[in-house]
Amino acid sequence: MTKQEADAAYYARHREHRKAVARAYRVAHPEYRKGWLLAHPKYFYEWNMARRSALKELVLQRFGRVCVRCGSTEHLELDHIWPLVRAGGHGDPVPEWAGGLVFPKKYFQILCHRCNIRKMRGLL
Repeated sequence: MTKQEADAAYYARHREHRKAVARAYRVAHPEYRKGWLLAHPKYFYEWNMARRSALKELVLQRFGRVCVRCGSTEHLELDHIWPLVRAGGHGDPVPEWAGGLVFPKKYFQILCHRCNIRKMRGLL
């Protein structure tokens, strides 16, 4: 048996253990995943879009599916009450069910597209 064959057999026998060790490292070092994602833009884009849609769905469920200004239930969007460009925030770290973020009403509100545009233009 050659060295390559011996190594292949060893790794095949210990595959699950190596997976568990790698998984534990990724959990303990979240910056590792972020660095990998930034180095691979295609996967980062897909991961970020999936994350954003999941967060939007979570907030819609938590606060109800209705525009706080006009009561519409169509074309809903999340609105930062205090815009990020003016030092607004997303929330504080909290429980796992919220995906690591909390969505207090002081940060977000749900607006329909029309009301959100009117707010951006300073009409609301």
